[in-house]
Amino acid sequence: VGAETLLRWQNPDLGNIAPAEFIPVAEQTGLIRPITDWLFNTVLEHAASWRQRPRSFWLSVNVSPIYFCEKPFRQTIEATVEQASNIGLELCVEITENLFV
Repeated sequence: VGAETLLRWQNPDLGNIAPAEFIPVAEQTGLIRPITDWLFNTVLEHAASWRQRPRSFWLSVNVSPIYFCEKPFRQTIEATVEQASNIGLELCVEITENLFV
């Protein structure tokens, strides 16, 4: 049993902005790292608060290929996976599709 995390942006003036629109901008401006770090932290916080989840549960997180190229990537992933396992969560890290486009 598991789920996939989906990042969405709801702007008060522009409404819903699709990931296909804001992720490339985040990658180009260097904001993809803080966004991804925030996503990992938020996923772990929410998963830890879910009292009614199955004992074996996984969450999938899409990560930009740009993030994979950053130096602290390995340490961040290792720390995130360790935190996930401490709360009984399996974490699946996926590469976003734009790597193959």
